Amino acid sequence: MNDDVEMNDLIIDKISKSNTNITDKIFETPSTTNNRDSHIDCSSNQIIRKSIDNQETPKASASCHLKSNTDGRHNLYRNSARVNYLKNQSKRQKLYDEHLKKIADSYKNGDLVGIAINRVDRTNCDPKIMPCIIEKRLSNTNNIIYSLISAYGRIATSFPVHQLIPMSCSKPLELQNVNFETVPTVSLVQASKMFARGNATATCDCKTKCIKKTCPCRRASVACSTKCHPKRGKCKNVEE
Repeated sequence: MNDDVEMNDLIIDKISKSNTNITDKIFETPSTTNNRDSHIDCSSNQIIRKSIDNQETPKASASCHLKSNTDGRHNLYRNSARVNYLKNQSKRQKLYDEHLKKIADSYKNGDLVGIAINRVDRTNCDPKIMPCIIEKRLSNTNNIIYSLISAYGRIATSFPVHQLIPMSCSKPLELQNVNFETVPTVSLVQASKMFARGNATATCDCKTKCIKKTCPCRRASVACSTKCHPKRGKCKNVEE
């Protein structure tokens, strides 16, 4: 009987020890599982970050590549437009030079041409073009220039062909019988004023009422115009 009791006690002790081992294993399993899960999470996060970095780098490189392609395309268009503009400009300049040369070849010595009178040298009612005759043709490095003679003398300055205005009307009497050897030399301003108003001092800048002979216009028996003393207003030497 005692032997049976001892055997039972031994069996119970073994069973209790085995149960304790099983419980310990059960309680230890979550901790190890958590450690493994955390390790897996960390490794997965690292993999995700690496993949994101690898994805961002191609995007940046792609944007830089796209920008460089756009700049290169724009430069190509600009260079093409610049070349076409210069070609068009040179073509138009060539046509313009040929046109001027054709006009210059049509002019001869003694032909009647006109020169524009500057508005500061004339009034609003005076002629705008002064007739002249071509004395001779002069050659210049860049273009063709002409020496002109007006009704009041040889003009000191020479004129290029694009400043000449062709006139097909008959020559004035003053330009029909001109002695080229004795004709005096005058400036363009003097010739313009004498042609516009019949006096070299076509306008005055008097501070008075232009009553006395000190006024150039009254001394020349010419009425003052709107170009005379424009800031001061009307004077006594005006046409009624």
